[in-house]
Amino acid sequence: DGDPCAGTFLGVACNEHRKVANISLQSKGLTGKVPPALARLECLSGLYLHYNSLTGQIPKEIANLNELNDLYLNVNNLSGTIPPELGSMASLQG
Repeated sequence: DGDPCAGTFLGVACNEHRKVANISLQSKGLTGKVPPALARLECLSGLYLHYNSLTGQIPKEIANLNELNDLYLNVNNLSGTIPPELGSMASLQG
């Protein structure tokens, strides 16, 4: 609970419109699955979840993030294939 843009959420940065723009939680020992609900963060431009212990599949809903430039999910315990929807994201940088 709370406002993620209030400055009290570790690893969360917001834009000038008080919308979550970056989630930077690499190497934090995170476990569990990458939640499809991340797709509701419509202003998200950077998602840095590498070097954790996340499991399960990469949610295809992430492809709905039109402003996402950086996506780092490497060095986790993810399974399955990379959703083909991610391959058509024009905003992702190589």
